[in-house]
Amino acid sequence: MTIDERDRHILCCNAGGRFLAYTRAPMGLSPSSAWLISTLTRIFSHTYDGGGLMNGMPALHNFVAIFADDFLIHSANMEEHLLHVKWVFRQFFKYQVTLSLKKAVFAKKEVTFLAHRIHTEPVLSIRPLEERCLAIKDMPAPTDVPGVRRWLGVCSYYRRYIQDFSRTALPVTALLRDDVEFVWTKACQESMDTFKRKLTSFPVNCVRDHSLPLIIRCDGSRTGIGAVLVQADRITPWMQKVLDKDNGQSGKEMSEALQTASA
Repeated sequence: MTIDERDRHILCCNAGGRFLAYTRAPMGLSPSSAWLISTLTRIFSHTYDGGGLMNGMPALHNFVAIFADDFLIHSANMEEHLLHVKWVFRQFFKYQVTLSLKKAVFAKKEVTFLAHRIHTEPVLSIRPLEERCLAIKDMPAPTDVPGVRRWLGVCSYYRRYIQDFSRTALPVTALLRDDVEFVWTKACQESMDTFKRKLTSFPVNCVRDHSLPLIIRCDGSRTGIGAVLVQADRITPWMQKVLDKDNGQSGKEMSEALQTASA
């Protein structure tokens, strides 16, 4: 990313009696990652106009995923994939972004990205990384509140694959309350075992197919809401949420609106 000429004097360094200024943002600088993420988000938020089913939609969250300096292009088939890659390259050329070919791979039927495995057969799907799930299986029961937070943090990363996540985690999340003494009960252990069993069954979520209609199925109560996206009997991510006191006391219409908005 090019640094504006008016700001280059801020990034000067002394090199043998000479002051040198960066013309591009160096890695290791505190805001560099934020600059990069902001730039990539702006680039991929543009409306895609390269043809195919995604035409007229923003690239980000539809066929492009980014995290720091990593990005992923996922497509339903090779024909669309070539159109998507071509459009991304045009965007990079337009904004003068360079890539490292040594770190890039193209036209793979299966890739690993952020502890998820994305594959195209039989349909474009995403599942947890097997190695990570097996490591979760071997985690011991927490012995204190920080341990509970670590356990819930690990499980929450994969909550999109677990039906009734919030309900299952309720005995464990109760231990985070200030007015509750830490006691690892039988209910807590059953909750932990349930998560381990569900994750080690290697669940799969299908990636949304834009050629098929999308159905949102949601339900709720005074204590929580849940939803799932369904396409042709294929499950895309689950969503569950425990309601706080204020939202739990809202009326039926507000509850249904909250379910739809959260989905």
